[in-house]
Amino acid sequence: MKNTSIILALLVAAIMLVGLSACKPADSAKPTSIQASIDSGQGFKFFIISDPHYLSDELHDDKEAFNRFLSYGDKLIHYSEELIDTVTVDIIREKPDFLLVTGDLTCNGEMVSHKELAEKFKRIEDSGTSVFVVPGNHDILNPRAKQYFENTIWETDFITRDMFADIYADFGYNEAVSRDKRSLSYLVTPSEDVWFLMLDSAIYNENIKKNNPLVGGIINDSTIEWIQQCSKMAKVNNAEIIAVMHHSLVDHSKLINQDYTIQNSEEIVKLFADCDIRVCFTGHIHLQDIKTAKVDDKMIIDIATSCLIVYPNQYGVVTYNPNEGYHYETKRVDMKKYASNERIKDENLLSFEQYSIDFFLNKCCNTQNQCLSLMAGYLTAEEEELVRDIVTKMNLRYFAGFRNEMMDDLVNTEGYRILQSLPPCFNKAYVENILNDEISNNNVYFIPIN
Repeated sequence: MKNTSIILALLVAAIMLVGLSACKPADSAKPTSIQASIDSGQGFKFFIISDPHYLSDELHDDKEAFNRFLSYGDKLIHYSEELIDTVTVDIIREKPDFLLVTGDLTCNGEMVSHKELAEKFKRIEDSGTSVFVVPGNHDILNPRAKQYFENTIWETDFITRDMFADIYADFGYNEAVSRDKRSLSYLVTPSEDVWFLMLDSAIYNENIKKNNPLVGGIINDSTIEWIQQCSKMAKVNNAEIIAVMHHSLVDHSKLINQDYTIQNSEEIVKLFADCDIRVCFTGHIHLQDIKTAKVDDKMIIDIATSCLIVYPNQYGVVTYNPNEGYHYETKRVDMKKYASNERIKDENLLSFEQYSIDFFLNKCCNTQNQCLSLMAGYLTAEEEELVRDIVTKMNLRYFAGFRNEMMDDLVNTEGYRILQSLPPCFNKAYVENILNDEISNNNVYFIPIN
């Protein structure tokens, strides 16, 4: 009888232990073991897509209301599906280990768009590439979620924070070894050597009350505490953490920063330095740019990959060699090849690079053109056109990631000389920023092992 009692007690204790283990909270930052698909000492490759702004074809036709909507922005929303599909073909062919998507997954947070995009990510995962996503300021509780038919704009369903985690459960949240309690931030450990800290920097809780999506971002206090816990766990496991978020970690422009850089940038840069987080991949600003910040002797690198659906329509490719480090480069989509292979007859897609350039110049240089119109008293029509030509060409290269001496041929022109003779204005300051930047070619960068 005594032996039977002991056996029963042991069984009860075992059952309780199993139950406690099964009930372990998802937001715990202290998992008992790390399950990584890539062993220590092995290299890997991953792609980065920023700001795909996917809009389902179910939500629009190609008539007045939708064309009016397109005219307000700089994004090739009407070709968002083709751009995602082109990158998907590249992923299936190149077989990277992971795909990181740095927020603004959808146009304006439409439920239909989110669900369709998740299906496209499933195709990528089915091909062998793991997908990890974070939300952007467009994605959650967005009252601008609309559909466009004929000359009328209608509301359509948006999604909540919990719905985001549910729709993208298979693209990071189910794989997370730890989740932040108060945000959609999570930690994944696909490699024993390198972990990804996927941070939710968006501010969306007040969107419905304000009837407007907030553009800016922040890392809140509870998330900071969670990041510190993740860092301790990584150090115990001899792993390096790479951060991924939507908003900029540091300023990427001396002129335009409000709502682009997280509100507590200085605090988070110091936090990253304390946590030995050297690299942060971001999006949001739509242009290709790399900036660094120093805390004592530590350098923090913010690599912003340009918006997929804005010229030059590219994505990031990172190759990790455990004996050397991380090699980052960009790759432009080959839409012409994709359209030809898919037997698509759309002339815009068959001559996509020029179409994208023309769309950019028509939509993305409005501020520069407005500035020039104010200079009418200083310039002849011919001089104004020369200045416009130089400023728009510089802006085109700027968004594509080129700065400083890579503009020398444009500096040595009559248009630039005329611009320099003008009184202080936005265009002069904008060009000055382009010509005096930190890095000349932001499309290639190497980060040595620590």
